[in-house]
Amino acid sequence: MEWQELDRAAGSPRVTPMPPMCPTCGYNLTGAPTAVCPECGDTYSRQQVVREADRRFWEIRFHGPVNRDVTYGLLLIAAGWVVRAADVLLGFVGWSLWPIPTIAVLILGVLGLMLGARVFRLARLPEHARELLPEPPNLTRGILALVSGALLLCSLLLPI
Repeated sequence: MEWQELDRAAGSPRVTPMPPMCPTCGYNLTGAPTAVCPECGDTYSRQQVVREADRRFWEIRFHGPVNRDVTYGLLLIAAGWVVRAADVLLGFVGWSLWPIPTIAVLILGVLGLMLGARVFRLARLPEHARELLPEPPNLTRGILALVSGALLLCSLLLPI
């Protein structure tokens, strides 16, 4: 019986086929005749392998739309720059609402940074799991989001 057949019989929610990996070293155990990893020599159980495959599957599901999230982060940061520019150019500082633009810039900058940093969490995924992502992560957009978000937040420290 194949791993996928066993998963279907067990009612696993995974649709994406995940190769069985050693829980200790990450070696692909497809076709392994025994419950001993040929790479590291550690013994494993089917439950450990299935648990690890499920964890990787949900990580891939979580990281799948990462480029879309980075784009949203860049849009939030751009909105933060617009609010910051309006704050500086229109002089909201003298108004009674002066903390609102600062708080808005802070929130937009932090959210943009968080969404931009998601690209770099993919480094934790093993190579076989990164191959299952719908699209490769756009590191350039991630770096742009981090730099522009950091500059936006630093702009709050400058005197107006």
